[in-house]
Amino acid sequence: MNIGSRIKEEIEFSNLSYKELSAKTGIAEGSLYNYVSSTKPSIPPADVAVKIAKALGVTVEYLVNRPGS
Repeated sequence: MNIGSRIKEEIEFSNLSYKELSAKTGIAEGSLYNYVSSTKPSIPPADVAVKIAKALGVTVEYLVNRPGS
């Protein structure tokens, strides 16, 4: 599982919309969709990953290297 899949999983688990996550993080909605894209996902820069993780209540390490992956 890649970081985009984990971000998507956590967004769904938290019941946040991409619009709500965008508002919480200051990250454009389109960028969030790019990170979770199944066809051509992009990897968020470290500072962006920190904002996403914080808003989702997880650590960056969890998103990047979750046990059992």
